[in-house]
Amino acid sequence: VITAAGAATFAGGGCTISQYGHVTVKRTDNDDNVQAFEVQNAAGNTTTKLFGNGDAEFVGNVSVGTNASAADIQFPAATGWGPRIGQGDSSINDLGFFTSNTERVTIKSTGETEINGPVQVKHTNTNTTGLVSGLVLRQGSATNGNRLSLVFNSLDNYIVAGINGVIETHSGTASNNVGRLEFHTKKSGDSAPTERLRITNDGHVLFGGTSTADND
Repeated sequence: VITAAGAATFAGGGCTISQYGHVTVKRTDNDDNVQAFEVQNAAGNTTTKLFGNGDAEFVGNVSVGTNASAADIQFPAATGWGPRIGQGDSSINDLGFFTSNTERVTIKSTGETEINGPVQVKHTNTNTTGLVSGLVLRQGSATNGNRLSLVFNSLDNYIVAGINGVIETHSGTASNNVGRLEFHTKKSGDSAPTERLRITNDGHVLFGGTSTADND
């Protein structure tokens, strides 16, 4: 049935097109878990399914917004702003994660990840001895002497201090992998931090030098 205003109702009442072009699909068998709407491509393959319970299935990419207009994936909240995912505040090429309408985590287009706030690592391990893998920095290259650093930067992004974990020997067995720790600080006038303290692989603590002879 097509009304004078341009609305259309299909036989059985399951689908209605309003005069404004809105499409309503309603199941009449009271089974919301059954597919209610389907889109097929030219080859007859299903690309989109919508179900009465709100679920949806898509085959292919899902785009949010356009090149000229940003859009977010918004999650509901009881009050105020719910969490959302969208383009970063600083660049449309970044991916931002927001809570309370504030960007908390940013994955930048360069691959860097920025976290705006404290980071808490929670572990349920009950070991009372040894090391527990709560925060792991893993080397991706088996080059003896390479290192992973925990660095501390000023607001203008200059390194002022840091801790190096140096993998002195990469090996295929746990007992033959060897490493040490280096602690670096930067004083006024220096262009970069300098190693001030080292804990060697055999437990010696070296102050202001890189060998046991420096502390004799």
